[in-house]
Amino acid sequence: MFAAERWAEAFVNALGENPKVLDEGIEAFKTLISFLEKLEKKERLSGKATAARLERVIREAGGGNSAGVEYACRLTVLLVARGRFTPHNGGKVLAEIETLRNRKRGILTVTVDSAVPPDEELLKTLRESIKNRRGAAEIHLIPRIIPELIGGYRLHIGSELVDASLRSLLRNMAAHLQAVPAGTGGVAW
Repeated sequence: MFAAERWAEAFVNALGENPKVLDEGIEAFKTLISFLEKLEKKERLSGKATAARLERVIREAGGGNSAGVEYACRLTVLLVARGRFTPHNGGKVLAEIETLRNRKRGILTVTVDSAVPPDEELLKTLRESIKNRRGAAEIHLIPRIIPELIGGYRLHIGSELVDASLRSLLRNMAAHLQAVPAGTGGVAW
């Protein structure tokens, strides 16, 4: 199993507390992932020889001009050397790195699923409510349209799910109705 969280945590910890260096590292890692996605279509990216070749290419291209870029290069080369790089794994590590960065800065990312595009008033209300309850400095909302929800919304806050969708409400009502014993007139004593 690939532990993207561990790779991300090591990367963020290696870069220290300077926000500018971390941002540079993230941008460099994004660029390297994009480059490797294209390269992987031509050849398998795995092993120490491939990693050594990749490191030479990065150095020749001027990689490592700052601590952030240097550590992005090291992370990428290490993932390739250990046979752990795939575009999917790179994306997972990047997402975890960005989550850690946002957590350090007090930014909470929340995905809002809804059947129709949410209006600005709902987003503002959700943002303020979550900010007050979670104590975050800033709330970053990512709206997603999922027509199957019928109405209402679902919030993904980290690993927590808050389901206030009409689909969920109807499903719960059906489960409760099916749980009532037959012949009781709908009243369970």
